[in-house]
Amino acid sequence: MMQSLSTARYRGVYITVTREGWACSDRDERPLTLDRSALLVDLGEGLEPVSGALIAIHGSPGDNGLLQGYLD
Repeated sequence: MMQSLSTARYRGVYITVTREGWACSDRDERPLTLDRSALLVDLGEGLEPVSGALIAIHGSPGDNGLLQGYLD
C-alpha cells in the first residue's frame, strides 16, 4: 500500500500496533515520534494530526472494530 501512495499528495507513515505498544516510522523505516493519545506524528516540523488510515491488521484490535472505533 505504501508503495502505491502518491508522495506528491500524501506523507505516508507506518504505525505498527503490537501487544508491547505502538511505534511509528517513515517510508524508509526511520523512527518517528508518535503521540498515540491524540494520534499526532512528528514529521520534522512538529506534531501533525493523522488525517487518514489504511488498515492492514489481522486479529484484535483490527478485526473486531476496536481500531476503527479508535480512529473515528
